[in-house]
Order: sequence, then C-alpha cells, then structure tokens
Amino acid sequence: MLIIASQSSEEHRLILINRKLLKELYFYRDELLFLSIGYTSFSSHPEKIDHERRQLAEDILKNSKKNPVTGTGE
Repeated sequence: MLIIASQSSEEHRLILINRKLLKELYFYRDELLFLSIGYTSFSSHPEKIDHERRQLAEDILKNSKKNPVTGTGE
C-alpha cells in the first residue's frame, strides 16, 4: 500500500506499507529523484518501475496543487 500525505503545499510524506515493513519518506515537490529512488526499491515488478514512477510523480504533482481542504485546484 502506498499513502501520500501532504504536510504543506511543498512538503509531502510518502508512506510505504507492505506485510513486514513500514517506511516513511519525507520529500519536497521538486525532489522527485529522491522519491523515485525510494519507490523503486519497493517495486516488486522491475519491468513496471519506469511507468509506475512516472505515474506516481504525475499524481503527486497534480495532487500537490489541490487545496487539501476542498480537494480542488488552488
């Protein structure tokens, strides 16, 4: 399971959960390389890493522009 929790408009928390492990990574919106490295290490399907990483980065950028209260763009 992957949970992304906005701390503020710039800082986010990525929570990666599987059966035996809970890992939290803190990152800023422009630090997607750090996010990619952390996410890649948890992927169980190496052939899907690039697609999943791009999709995750796009989702984070899209969601980071939303108001956390209303869920709409700022």
